[in-house]
Amino acid sequence: MAPIRERPKIRIALAGSESRCYPGGRCLAVTTDEFFRRALIHQSNVHHVYITIGTGRDYYKYYHDSNVVCFTCFCSDNRQTGVSPCQSSSPTTVIPAIKMSLDLSKTASPAPASATLFTPESSSPTSSPTDISPALTKASSSTTLSSPSIEFVVAHYSEKLYWLKDVIAYCKIYSKGGPKNAPDFAFEELHNNGREGQTYLYYICKYYDELKDVTVFTQGKAFDHTGMTALEMMDNALGTKVGQITTFGTQRDLELFDLWDGIPWKDYPCWQKWLGENLEFIGKKAPQTPAQYLKDFFDNYGHDGPPMSVGFQPGAIFAVRRETIHRHPKKTYQKMLADLFEGDMVHIDPETGHFMERLWLATFCPEEYCCWTETEVSIVERNQQGQLAKGRWHRTPPGVQVDEGHTNLSDEE
Repeated sequence: MAPIRERPKIRIALAGSESRCYPGGRCLAVTTDEFFRRALIHQSNVHHVYITIGTGRDYYKYYHDSNVVCFTCFCSDNRQTGVSPCQSSSPTTVIPAIKMSLDLSKTASPAPASATLFTPESSSPTSSPTDISPALTKASSSTTLSSPSIEFVVAHYSEKLYWLKDVIAYCKIYSKGGPKNAPDFAFEELHNNGREGQTYLYYICKYYDELKDVTVFTQGKAFDHTGMTALEMMDNALGTKVGQITTFGTQRDLELFDLWDGIPWKDYPCWQKWLGENLEFIGKKAPQTPAQYLKDFFDNYGHDGPPMSVGFQPGAIFAVRRETIHRHPKKTYQKMLADLFEGDMVHIDPETGHFMERLWLATFCPEEYCCWTETEVSIVERNQQGQLAKGRWHRTPPGVQVDEGHTNLSDEE
């Protein structure tokens, strides 16, 4: 048996500030618990973790050190700094680092799920939230914030996947483009059927009992929908709570769907890429309406009919926790896969794929993304996650060539 190669000692500076940077990346808000959680996702490359206390150019020092995976600092007087590297100009004040050994140099496998880290501010272990919505079946979990795992499920056809290189160790790539479009990374080949919806359901059904703590579902080309790098998506995804869905809408906001009797494609010329010369949908038409599928799969969540509207993320790019997926039994996802994408609906572009793109958020969290009556429309524009709040999602107008309201960015940006 070959000896296990010792891992390099890569330093991570930790403490309780609300400022955190990836080297060369933008500053993002993060709590101490979340920071420890992020430290563990790099555990395969980490030998020791350091808590560094300091101010001023200490930020610059660690920001420009290529061996630093993540960092955050306390001031020397134990106040939170909240200073980003490029804003700091105070004198350098260094208090010797406190080393915390993770004892990762003697094993090639990740730390067990029971591994526990203690925050600098507390002598008690970090813990995960337990606020699961009662709207669906509750799922028990022993996962804590100190033992995260994450996986990217990538629905690929012919896209270049270089943007995933920084997170490729956490990716399962499913390619439907055949040998000529094979990606440069390891992948599983699937028949070109059902768009990203079939890929996502295939994965859920296959790994239902082996899901990671957090799963990021994404198309092979995400940037035009999200405007984020893969590392930024991972960072946001790891903050996902039970009963919550993380969307990556810096580029596009949540949109509204209420076409329960079917999508009148010819009324929406802004969707012309899916239309033929006669302005009819060129793919495989669905045998049922969206309302019928919602009834079949979820019995309208106890209501007499479909909701007034649902919110969805264009492109179906989102992150969700294992416990939230488990709010539905495996047989529900198996039925969805069979009814939407198998049998007569095996097709490169089935209309059911477009339906499912609009139903993912309502599938996992109907209490947030289904609006049943006018009284449920939020009085505030955005929810705590920064998404457009319930019932305030962007509505695509019919009869326009370009939906000017679909993006968060102006042409100048």
